[in-house]
Amino acid sequence: MPFRQRVARHFGDTLSPEKSYLSYYDVLLTVEDVKALKHDWLTDNNIAFWEEYLERETLSRYPQAHIVLLRPSMTFLLMKEPDSRLVRAALPDFNRVTHVFLPINDNRNVGVAEGGSHWSLLLVSVIDGLAFHYDSLGGANYAEANFATRKLAEMLGRPFRFINLEDCPQQENGSDCGVFVCLLMRHLLVKRLLSANAREKVSMSMAGKMVDSHGGRKEMLRIIENLRKEGERRRSATRHGSAAAFEQFIRDIEAGRLRVQPCKSSVKITVTARPQRAPSEPKPPASPRVQRKRELPGVKKHPTAREKKVRMMRSRVAKVVRSKRAAKAAAKSKGKPAARPRPKPKPGSRKASRTATGAAAKKASTKQTEGKPASTRSSSKRTPFMAFTRVETRSQKRARLS
Repeated sequence: MPFRQRVARHFGDTLSPEKSYLSYYDVLLTVEDVKALKHDWLTDNNIAFWEEYLERETLSRYPQAHIVLLRPSMTFLLMKEPDSRLVRAALPDFNRVTHVFLPINDNRNVGVAEGGSHWSLLLVSVIDGLAFHYDSLGGANYAEANFATRKLAEMLGRPFRFINLEDCPQQENGSDCGVFVCLLMRHLLVKRLLSANAREKVSMSMAGKMVDSHGGRKEMLRIIENLRKEGERRRSATRHGSAAAFEQFIRDIEAGRLRVQPCKSSVKITVTARPQRAPSEPKPPASPRVQRKRELPGVKKHPTAREKKVRMMRSRVAKVVRSKRAAKAAAKSKGKPAARPRPKPKPGSRKASRTATGAAAKKASTKQTEGKPASTRSSSKRTPFMAFTRVETRSQKRARLS
């Protein structure tokens, strides 16, 4: 019998309620449950937590699987409740279920909480009509597992053949039965049922398998600690977020962005946003410091990224133009001969036809601009700096001159 029950037998209900350690979905682990997981018999909450963890972390990734991990309390209700209608209302729907895992306890007294002294595992294959019993202490729970099989058969309306697997791994002490149940449950679920093909037959025997109960306890404790730290981190983030929002709220009030109007009861406050100024309403005068800053001649507006890019391109083009002009002037001052003229194209060639077409176009454009005033004529000298024109293709030029 666990130490807590022995103390409760002397003090009754005067003891303070147990302190909660971890709340994981529908399971609440207490400090006593965690202590029992370290070096004692596993409680109902320990096994219920392990089943909840397998459902959330493993079964949720297989939506096509219809497997039920029945909690220890539901198994006890199935075995001890005579009214089948109450049991059907409490148990899940077994219409499409293929396999059911039931942790079996040898507690025969309904009035004793967390009674019994041994755990075993019952795996019922609904589609095959078989019930496999895994007992790490020989056949200690043979009668209880056989009775649970008959009760489930009555509930589902179909018979099951009970098989007690004698090749189940055996425990070496008197307190690891619950750990064996948890580890065997995970192995059968992950390695046998979820990883097997639907058409192939799977052996449910555990012959030759070794169970590390000490490593299993450490793994379960590590999972609990990681979940507890994750929950504390989320709660801390929520508290810090609320504190940051409150600090921002105070800063908005101090800056005048929000107005606080106390009610008559002086208990409740109403926060209203500052109304926007109408467009026709004149702007308030700037402070003397801002006015002096505006009047300073050296204060200029910072250019945008686009303006900086345009300035850089213009400076590059101006630099190239200046270098070309300087080279041309230096060549003239030294008396270097002019560049050799290009050779004239042969008559009848394609290049000659293009040259003739260009000369005709130039002559036509000259005639068009003869009667116009000088201000409207197009001249290369009057083209402003950085004035880009549209380039005309050959086909467009032929279409225009034809």
